[in-house]
Amino acid sequence: MVLSPPSGRRRDAMVASLLALAVVTSYVGSFLLKLGLPSGEWAPWFGQGLAVALAVKGLVFVGLRVHRGLWRYAGLGDLVTTVHATVVSSVALAVIALVAPAPPWLLSVVAIDFFLGTLVLAAVRVGPRLVFEVVRHGSEERRVVVIGAGDAGEAVVRELKRAGSRELCPVAFVDDDVSKHGRSIHGVPVDGRIDDVGRVVRDRRAHAILVAICGLSHDRMRQIRALARQTGLPVKRIPAMEELLTGRAGIAELRDFTLEELLEREPVRTDHGEVDRLLRGRTVLVTGAAGSIGGELCRQIVAHEPDTLITLDVNENALFELEHELRALAGPVGVRPVLCNIRDRERLDEVFATHAPQVVFHAAAYKHVPVLEHFPEEAVRTNVLGTRHVAELAAAHGVERFVLISTDKAVRPTSVMGTTKRVAELVVTELQERSATHFTTLRFGNVLGSNGSVMQVFRKQIARGGPVTVTHPEMRRYFMSIPEAVELVLFAAAMDGEGSTYVLDMGEQVRILDLARHFVRLCGLEPGRDIQIEFTGLRPGEKLYEELWTEQEEPQATEHPGILRAPRGAGRLTELWQRIDTLVDWAHEGHAPQVVEHLRSLVPDYTGDPVCLRERPAAPASRRSTEKSAVAVELSVIEGVSRTGAGGRDAVGVRQR
Repeated sequence: MVLSPPSGRRRDAMVASLLALAVVTSYVGSFLLKLGLPSGEWAPWFGQGLAVALAVKGLVFVGLRVHRGLWRYAGLGDLVTTVHATVVSSVALAVIALVAPAPPWLLSVVAIDFFLGTLVLAAVRVGPRLVFEVVRHGSEERRVVVIGAGDAGEAVVRELKRAGSRELCPVAFVDDDVSKHGRSIHGVPVDGRIDDVGRVVRDRRAHAILVAICGLSHDRMRQIRALARQTGLPVKRIPAMEELLTGRAGIAELRDFTLEELLEREPVRTDHGEVDRLLRGRTVLVTGAAGSIGGELCRQIVAHEPDTLITLDVNENALFELEHELRALAGPVGVRPVLCNIRDRERLDEVFATHAPQVVFHAAAYKHVPVLEHFPEEAVRTNVLGTRHVAELAAAHGVERFVLISTDKAVRPTSVMGTTKRVAELVVTELQERSATHFTTLRFGNVLGSNGSVMQVFRKQIARGGPVTVTHPEMRRYFMSIPEAVELVLFAAAMDGEGSTYVLDMGEQVRILDLARHFVRLCGLEPGRDIQIEFTGLRPGEKLYEELWTEQEEPQATEHPGILRAPRGAGRLTELWQRIDTLVDWAHEGHAPQVVEHLRSLVPDYTGDPVCLRERPAAPASRRSTEKSAVAVELSVIEGVSRTGAGGRDAVGVRQR
């Protein structure tokens, strides 16, 4: 049952009638209490006195706007206004009784009317809210148990009751402070400890749980989420303290737990002062700006007020949307969108010459592992050739700092995507040896919520009613939130004074099956009952576990606990460039088997078996590519001898960790 308030003239008529009835009731009651049942003594004064009382109280009520409040939300302030109105009107009536030639007992009637009128008017004001609360409390659709009976819990319940939320009706608190047990807050009882939430949910027939505690430790919040999860009910929380203090959210703007909170790890924070010194007043270029990482880079960069931010991407629609978003955030920062493909060297050269960027973040890349297993030549043209274009032009145009966004899939790669990103790392490592530009590589794992990420897939599958698909029950990945990853990227770039390779500390690997189960429960469903989970088998190029470095790489601690520095090896630019030239020629000609062969020669750790080798026969090689291939083979033999002489250490210029 839902009570909908009247509106317009109908409401005004109802309010006037209720106020008039309250005045008449208190006035009649006063005569009855003073003089008893109606008699001849009433007659000369009752009618005239009632008319005067209605006129005086009506004017006072209008003047103090007693009739304007929303009575279904009446609170302490409304009661104060009511008492104020009865005091003023009673004083006015007393003055009239003293001035008029009236019997002495009429003043007593006015005094009785003050007390009786206050009670009746308060009942009229509070009554609609009591009725509304009873109706809402009896509803079976919105019952919620609140975890936390402190200030935050009190505030959220007060706001929910004041606003008449049609989504949530608080029916009980649970709190570990035993002194609050058996008490009530805004009519909502404190029914036990937090560990009792399962029992309270059953007793109160609740349909949801609300976590209303600010500043909890990560471990305690994880325990509370686990307790709530055992009930099988959807769980919401109040906004974070930072949002409340800055006014970005109200206490009753309830949230679902975020994807980041599913990771059950404390987010890493950085010193923004270092990043500010890198970016403030500079011209910054971000490639792949319309992607998930690139877009978040742009949002965080504008907060540090560079002079100009150049957003470069090949996706027209996404670039348009990003521009409008950034212009609302950027303030004095000049935002310059550039529609450009990083494969187009001449166009890129124009961009560098026109805008003269001082800092470049290279996030443009093809990233979807299964797709690139079918099209290795496309991966090479973007991830290898595109990176070479941007990096070479950065060096040629005197860019101070170049940051390559890499991936954990570049370590002992089993996929085309990871192998091409490894070659991209080789490219910037080689250029660092021969350029004044500081080339920094940032290597990290998966980010939650990125375009095409596993969480987006899960969300769509749940919306369709399932099943949720997981490739393997033991599939594990490193995960980090997009804002956290980008914050660390910016800090690593700021503290890198010489050009290095960095690995972001992403904590422990998360089992994808556990992530799927948590996400299903966050949607208020139970895995295995409401949503089935199916295993589909590993896809081409995938491996069960990811790595952030190899045994030969020994990461070193840095000034930030969330960032590790990897040692780098020396390279030979001419040989690498010749071999990349051959690789790119094969890619341009669409010869997938030859592309894969040359990727193996560049990255000996590559162990993948791309689908394209089985789907497409080897195409006849052109004379030019055959000549290039011969050169590459010769260089590979020379390098093999060099590597053997160096005790097996890679001498191609791979950044060692």
